[in-house]
Order: sequence, then structure tokens, then C-alpha cells
Amino acid sequence: MVIASGVVLALAVGAMAVPARLLDKAGSGDPGPISLRPLAQRSYIYAADGSVLAVLREEENRQSVPLDTIPQHVISAILAVEDAGFWVHDGFDVRGMLRAFRANVEEGGISQGGSTITQQLIKLDVLGNEQTLDRKVEEIVLA
Repeated sequence: MVIASGVVLALAVGAMAVPARLLDKAGSGDPGPISLRPLAQRSYIYAADGSVLAVLREEENRQSVPLDTIPQHVISAILAVEDAGFWVHDGFDVRGMLRAFRANVEEGGISQGGSTITQQLIKLDVLGNEQTLDRKVEEIVLA
């Protein structure tokens, strides 16, 4: 319990020490459009007349679809697996981070992650994969 309290205190102090420049990136908290980098997708090879000669499906085989065409039960299933508290937390989940921290301490290495979907998007599209406490604090503030 002492370790968990220390972690929470360290995160709180770190969050208060975040430079003001990060708050510019954080936005108003109102929902808005998300602009993500394009996903790697399948490749098509076309003939001169525009017909498809081949579809390359080796390493990447994705095809983007509009969000409103995905059934709600599929969205709900993904959220249940990836971030069960998506609709109730404010972008970061303190309990999830503490659970992951405890599991990682017990394992002696990184065995679990405690990031929400919001934090994962910020890490991948804004901050990068550097694993430091500073980057984690930035991720939390921006989430």
C-alpha cells in the first residue's frame, strides 16, 4: 500500500510540474475530430484499363471503413477488451495504472500495460514510444 501511495503521489507531483507548453496541446476536453496517420493497407495492382490485376495481402491486409458502418456491438466488444472503463474515466485510469504497476513489480519487468485507448493514441500519434516517466506524465496530461 505504501508503494501504491508513493506512486500516486509521484504521479500527482509530476502532473503538477508539467510544463505549460503541454497544456496548449491538451485542448478543451470537448470531443472533436481525430486525425490519425494512415494505416498500412493492402496493395492493389491495376491494369491499364483500370481493372484489378492482383491484391497483395502479405504483411498488411487492412481496408479502412467509415466508423458509422461498424456495428455498435463490435465497437462495444473492442472497448470491453481494450479499455473497459472508456465511457467512465477521463482519458486515464488511475486504478488501471496501479494494477499494471503492481503486476510489473511482481513480475520484475513489464508484463502489463495500464494505458487507456486515449493514452495509446496520444503515445502513438503525438509523443512516440519512449518509455520514461516524463513521457508518461505528458501522456496523462494530454489524455
